[in-house]
Amino acid sequence: MDSNSSPDQTIFNMQQRLAQLEQMIQQAQPSAEPSSSSTNPTAMDMNDTSEQVSDLHSLQVRPSYTWTPPEFLTELLSLDEPLFTSSILTDDERKKTIERYPPVENLHYQPPDTIPVAARKMDRYQTKQDIKDDNQDNAQRYLYMLADCRSLLLNVATQINELRNNTTNQSYKPGQLLFLQWALDNNISQTEFSAIDLINFLSDMFSSKGYAVTTIQLFRFAVTHLHNNPQSLRENQDLNEFVTTILNQAPPIRLHKSTINLQPTFTFLKNTENGTTSLAELQSKLAFLLAVTCFLRPSDLHRIPINSMKIENNNTELLFDVNCPKEKRDRRMIVKIFQVKAHQEPHLCPVNACSVYLQKRPACTATTLFVNSLRPNNPISVRTIQRWLTKLLHLSTSENRISIRSIASSLALQVGIPKEGIVTLGNWTSSTFENHYRREHLSQFDFTNSLISYMNIDNSDDNEEFFDAEDMDFG
Repeated sequence: MDSNSSPDQTIFNMQQRLAQLEQMIQQAQPSAEPSSSSTNPTAMDMNDTSEQVSDLHSLQVRPSYTWTPPEFLTELLSLDEPLFTSSILTDDERKKTIERYPPVENLHYQPPDTIPVAARKMDRYQTKQDIKDDNQDNAQRYLYMLADCRSLLLNVATQINELRNNTTNQSYKPGQLLFLQWALDNNISQTEFSAIDLINFLSDMFSSKGYAVTTIQLFRFAVTHLHNNPQSLRENQDLNEFVTTILNQAPPIRLHKSTINLQPTFTFLKNTENGTTSLAELQSKLAFLLAVTCFLRPSDLHRIPINSMKIENNNTELLFDVNCPKEKRDRRMIVKIFQVKAHQEPHLCPVNACSVYLQKRPACTATTLFVNSLRPNNPISVRTIQRWLTKLLHLSTSENRISIRSIASSLALQVGIPKEGIVTLGNWTSSTFENHYRREHLSQFDFTNSLISYMNIDNSDDNEEFFDAEDMDFG
């Protein structure tokens, strides 16, 4: 702008510029009023809409569909099932669905005729028959095939979502993100890195970033999963020696931890009336009682199907399943079965709490035992169940990062339950229980008076002579 121009001229130029900008904005904005000539969108309107959709979505998908399927089709194909939170098929159900069809191996595929060729082969009566609305065997067969395919796809999508929300995968995420950024900064492949690259990353995190040794071990496992051949990293001698070296540099850890007394929590639960408490509090109480009596993780409680709950023997036994827990057998998912006995105190009885809860549980589409208290049709998260347990545990202890499985199993050992029964219920090996779950490592047995004998001290002969074996004459 010219420095010699007057203030009036400057204001006039700015007003002109604002007017031009307003005109450009009005031209860029589409008219909000519908066209009076036609209520149907034109082809140009459809093109504009598709362009807007492509701008809003990176994938070529529509945000919604206007087609409403018939009720029988919705029921047959389970079109109302959520894509990522449907119930997981058991191994037997999945096997039965797959084996319903002939194997693909050695199958000679014959492609179908094109529509013109097929039309020439069909007679007039057959053509009329095919366009009828009557029930046709082929149409029904294809619909059932589509239903089976959809059930398998929903099962895969749900399993992927379960893996994504798995607590182990969530704990791996920070280390994996750190490694990906480190690999980008150092121009290293994110899936074909060497063991030396992983050692350099872990060394950088340990020495420069100051992460603890246990966190470095977690990073090692997390980054290994990113590699195309993770087994080669697990068996690498240099990597194992590096981890051993930093473990030797770590400060010692206290092995013994006192068993936590859960009496304050049990007193609180005893004062909680099953019949008058809210749905959320009743779910929290039931989850805690099941976790203590069965050594269950929050993720195990999240995987209890509602249709597996059975109360038998005059309300004295509770049976239920846990589908696809963390443990596996021969790399296959399993179903764990649990049996819970009734307690003599009704307000602390898991069987009684479950019976009341099943009566108060709202009718909803959720297939799991525990539901969202405010929106029952929405799935409940594992973190919510974890918060339930943590809140009740903090009534008995201020210790952070505690495992209810460790507390319950150590308490069971303290009250005299055999170790064999504990490891069986927890689905552990003895070494796993000793190294990761047992808190009490301080023996309460009186070794002093058992090992130091005093019975013959007063009767000992003061004149008794002791001599070396080499002074004895054995000849």
